[in-house]
Amino acid sequence: MASVRITQGQEAVQCDLCENSVSFYCRRCGVNLCDVCIPKHLRVKSKTGHDVVDYVSKDDDDTCFCDLHPRYECTAFCKPCDVPICIQCVSTKHKSHEISELSEKIEDLIKCIARGNDRLQSFRLDLERILDHTIKQMSSLSSYYQKEKDWVSA
Repeated sequence: MASVRITQGQEAVQCDLCENSVSFYCRRCGVNLCDVCIPKHLRVKSKTGHDVVDYVSKDDDDTCFCDLHPRYECTAFCKPCDVPICIQCVSTKHKSHEISELSEKIEDLIKCIARGNDRLQSFRLDLERILDHTIKQMSSLSSYYQKEKDWVSA
């Protein structure tokens, strides 16, 4: 009797415009694209422009693009407006505002998240102790109930 060998393959991701296998991804539009559909997609007008990359590297970039100037990368942060901005915004709309480096804001947010995580972890330890105590109390509740029942019966 011959042995049957079962293999499983990875399901191919399909182009959002046709049925072909994906090769590219437009980060700005969130669209999977095959080789054939790239020119069609790039002809479509987009307020934010297009950022087509290889599908395998679609999640590699943490680039933030400006809402007002979609072709420009955000490199600064407007403190009063609490938004990331590009160099164009620094010299126009946010000219009189207090500006900082976007990387500084990101570092501050990471530190804030780390502090919040530490606080949650300390709560977790306290809650685990409370849970452990409650479980012990519940396990003795049955015997306590039985003693009280016997006392009332007597």
